[in-house]
Amino acid sequence: METKFTPGPWVVDPDDRPDMEWNNHIISATHPHLTICFMSHDGDGINEHGEANARLIAAAPDLLEALRPFANFACDEPCDCHNCRARAAIAKALGQ
Repeated sequence: METKFTPGPWVVDPDDRPDMEWNNHIISATHPHLTICFMSHDGDGINEHGEANARLIAAAPDLLEALRPFANFACDEPCDCHNCRARAAIAKALGQ
C-alpha cells in the first residue's frame, strides 16, 4: 500500500519567536526535516487545546502504523468492532 504523506516520526515544537503574540506550534518530520503543519492559537484559553491538537497530528503516522495489523482481521461486513473501525480509520487517512 503506497503512502503519499511524509514519513514519520513527526514532532511538535513550540514556535517561541519573541515577536509572536500567540502560542504557536510547528509540526515537522524528522527525516527528512520538513514542516508538516504550522498551528496558530489565540490567547483566549485555546492554547491548551491547540497543543493537544498538535500532539495528535504529530502522532498520526505512528497511529496509522499501529492500526494496520488490525485491519487484516476486519469482518466481511462492516460493523463497529475494533478491527472494522481500524480499517475505516486507515481508509480515511489514506483518502480511500
